[in-house]
Amino acid sequence: MAIGLLCGLAYAAIGWFWVAKPLEVDAGAISQIEKVGGVVARTELRYTEADSVIVTEYLIVDRRLADEGAAVDDVSRALQSNNWKVVTQLSYPGVQLRSGQWPDHLLTLETPDGTNLSLNDKLGQAVREAQAVARYPDALVVLSVRRTDT
Repeated sequence: MAIGLLCGLAYAAIGWFWVAKPLEVDAGAISQIEKVGGVVARTELRYTEADSVIVTEYLIVDRRLADEGAAVDDVSRALQSNNWKVVTQLSYPGVQLRSGQWPDHLLTLETPDGTNLSLNDKLGQAVREAQAVARYPDALVVLSVRRTDT
């Protein structure tokens, strides 16, 4: 019985030190991103990587533009006016940005076709909900933001 108690305490101590810590997106970054306007859906995903829980926030934006490239460019310009800088141009249309205020955050802008919705039921559902209310369902912009300081 004493050995069982000692083993239990040892497991509890190890668990205490190795609990996966979530890497949450800063609320200020989300607030600034939301200011671009037109957010019609939102969801988040969590997955474990090494000793961290990576949290990715998704915001789906309807800029009420018929052209998907123009919609991505419009959102990108709005974010750049708030000191987000383009760091990578993805296959058209898509872009990745970083902010000096949140340098450990990566923001990706894509159209629903550019995201891998088949791998994620939760994101796929959010996109379908957004498409149901969007003026131009094919020109939505999916913004995903996550911390990169793992």
